[in-house]
Amino acid sequence: MTRFLDLPVDLLLDNLIPLLRLPDLLSLTSTCKFFYVIGEDDIFWKRKLKEDYNFDGKGTARNSGWKFIYRGLRNPQIYVWGNPGNGRLGLGDIDRDPVPSPRRLRIKGSSVVDLVAGGWSFHALDSAGSIYAWGQLQDGFAGTNEGFSAPSKKTDTPIKLEFPNELRVISLRCSRSFALAMDQNHQIWTFMSWGRPYRLTSDSLSPDNARIVQIECGWNFGAVLTDEGQVLIWWPESGAFGEALEESTRLFDSQIAENDAMRCKAVNGVVKCMPWDLNLDPVSLPRLPNSLPPLRPIPNDDALKLVKIAAGENFIIGLTNAGHVLTIGLDDEGLRPSGSWEYLPNFCDGTKVRENGAFAEQNVPVPENIQITHISAHFRDFVAYSPGSSSIVLLSPHGEAAHTTANVHARIIGGLQNRSVISVHLGDYHYGALTSDGKLLTWGQFSTGALGLGDPAQLPVGAPGGYATEEEKANAVNSSWRFFNPPNVETPSEVKFGNGKNKYCFAAAAGGWHFGALVIDLEPGNEEEVEPPMHSDSERHQDGRRAGGRHLGILPHGPQATAPTPITPPLMPAFGHFRIGFAGRGRGRGGPNGRGRGA
Repeated sequence: MTRFLDLPVDLLLDNLIPLLRLPDLLSLTSTCKFFYVIGEDDIFWKRKLKEDYNFDGKGTARNSGWKFIYRGLRNPQIYVWGNPGNGRLGLGDIDRDPVPSPRRLRIKGSSVVDLVAGGWSFHALDSAGSIYAWGQLQDGFAGTNEGFSAPSKKTDTPIKLEFPNELRVISLRCSRSFALAMDQNHQIWTFMSWGRPYRLTSDSLSPDNARIVQIECGWNFGAVLTDEGQVLIWWPESGAFGEALEESTRLFDSQIAENDAMRCKAVNGVVKCMPWDLNLDPVSLPRLPNSLPPLRPIPNDDALKLVKIAAGENFIIGLTNAGHVLTIGLDDEGLRPSGSWEYLPNFCDGTKVRENGAFAEQNVPVPENIQITHISAHFRDFVAYSPGSSSIVLLSPHGEAAHTTANVHARIIGGLQNRSVISVHLGDYHYGALTSDGKLLTWGQFSTGALGLGDPAQLPVGAPGGYATEEEKANAVNSSWRFFNPPNVETPSEVKFGNGKNKYCFAAAAGGWHFGALVIDLEPGNEEEVEPPMHSDSERHQDGRRAGGRHLGILPHGPQATAPTPITPPLMPAFGHFRIGFAGRGRGRGGPNGRGRGA
């Protein structure tokens, strides 16, 4: 008779162990060394994070520690800081003084796993795939009687965006003034207002024609990347998309007099959205140039293609599966792309990167093996970086991203090199880097407190975020505006959370003049008794009762729902078909000579 211990590792990890309740899994891992190794498998916990908590970490270069993150997501904490204007910090009707230190924001009954920032807002994605928002999606004024069908409607505290039918969102991004979401069916939703999102139903985005692997927001355009490396973009407020939005707004607003629900007001913190469909084709960007030099072998002998994109103001940055970094500029009118992809060897070619004189000037060692694996962009800046203890971070020259050419050298900040950076976050004039050991480092302009380094009037003279001299500090304290800007912070400096308590930051977001972070307690006893919902069938009893203990923070959750039914008001417009409505497995077994997967 075959023993459980004798079953193939792939069968155990992919098919059988995911069916176990967590208490049973923990008991199994204590039986022998082999199952202990199985229980520490990073790929297994990464997959379980996606299934149970809607968290995949794709926005970072994290490649380990997934079990630790899983444990911490029972009670993630949200911290925000910076400019409180427009309600963007979600802390209620606070005064308009800057918030220069992280302040805790609570969303009752929700386990937030991702955070994105817009020009005047934050959006949060929780483990159930629900979206929360606060601030203003677009700057401006909306009357007291207006609901969240108005793009400028403000909320000083988080609201939940609820569809007519439950919809699980798996990815969320935000531009300066609109947001994109991708649901579990890889459908793309555009939020030009929080009450009336539309589903983009173009044939070029249908699952039959393309599998979307990434969504991204530029300053005023949306973009998607397919698994074949094709980039498709659209400008929601321009051209045919802008006309369709105006027509949709007129159709909805014409019914408000008879149906006030069309205003999409918040009731008990929930906005019942009225989704609609828009069938227009986004613009397809040009293919990659044929003359790219070889940088490193392509995994699985695949074809050369883009595997990541990042977007800013009128430009897109692309990263290939061979490590090339490229850029393409877009027309100011936002109607069609101009030119073609341009290769940026100074941001990816090891030989070129090592020639950058800034390394020698700052006495920073350059890794022998440079392999760029991630990119970020915002406004007029972008960054290319690699993970690991020898991580390298290459920034575009200030404000020159859209004009970067092959001859432009990267900007080097010594304090970011060899720091195990796993993600870089760009605000308008403030910046942050997250490291694999859970530290958030910020630098740049004060930006009304967006660095999060503390009250400059209380910091010691010369400290990061503080004033340069006692005279400057005294003048600022005695001035009518207490937070007279201190000098820019040139050296990335650590943000402290929770009055200096031991915290681990696992995600962050920057935008406008504000910053936010998701953190986990490292000190036992600080956690609150919060039990986030559960979303995978592998952790449910068939009779619907709890499948797991309180100490694991898991409760059952209903089956996955289908996409929401679009609302269809009368008087259909005639144009544009517009509708309203794993890594390789290890081999061997436990025991003194056994090896787990990847050993």
